[in-house]
Amino acid sequence: MTIMHTIKILFATLSAVMFAGQAGAAAPLQHKSARLVCHDRTVVLEADCFPAMGRMLACSAQSLSFFSKSDGKKLNARVFTPNTANPAFDYPAVEEKFGNLMCVDTAAKQQFVVARMVNGGNCPSCEWFDVYTPDGALVGSNRNRKNVSKTVQSAVDATLDDKVERVVGEQTLEGFYFRSAKP
Repeated sequence: MTIMHTIKILFATLSAVMFAGQAGAAAPLQHKSARLVCHDRTVVLEADCFPAMGRMLACSAQSLSFFSKSDGKKLNARVFTPNTANPAFDYPAVEEKFGNLMCVDTAAKQQFVVARMVNGGNCPSCEWFDVYTPDGALVGSNRNRKNVSKTVQSAVDATLDDKVERVVGEQTLEGFYFRSAKP
């Protein structure tokens, strides 16, 4: 065995030992949050996310909480459950992502919080709206295009009405699921 061969074996062994712990290490979670003030409510989106593809983040935990603006009391929350069946990521990932949060007043003078939801595309129903009361109760969704209630449709229509501005407040979440660029 030559000295050069011995050095190569030694280098390969040291490299394997040094990088063995890093190969299975999961990426650190990044806590994200955004808020929207609607009339006398504060709506807070919180998520713990990890790098998934390039700058894109996937989230292992995500919740939408509703608070009273006057006293800060938590009124309700929706917790989104991660899909444990996807082995492609370091952590189980939540399918749903928020595109926008909007406070709307319908033509019938009802108030709702409308969330434009997405799940990454390449599916029969990749974008939809979830509708909540100001206290955080889920009224319904138009994800399943069949059997959409009139209340849900009225709230969604209020977000899309170009003739009458009924969006009282809006939080665009385009950059929420991206890592910030390194300085």
